[in-house]
Amino acid sequence: KRTVGLSVDFSAMNVLGFACYAVYNASLFWSPYIQSLYRQNHAAGESIPVRSNDVAFALHAFVLSSITLGQIWYYDGFGTSQTKM
Repeated sequence: KRTVGLSVDFSAMNVLGFACYAVYNASLFWSPYIQSLYRQNHAAGESIPVRSNDVAFALHAFVLSSITLGQIWYYDGFGTSQTKM
């Protein structure tokens, strides 16, 4: 099995991006301190824009992109060859 054609950089950036997105959503969803900071900087009565499905998506995407990156490492050891144009 090979992972030729699947970019290591793209997969690594997905893991990093979804990790940051998950931290942002989880923090705004569960942290009373961060929620109070949000309320201080936004209009009165405005609800927190993060819902449970946002947190679930971010965590799910992080886990699956991590699995994809792990498969690249397992099958090719991050040694995918670059295509020459």
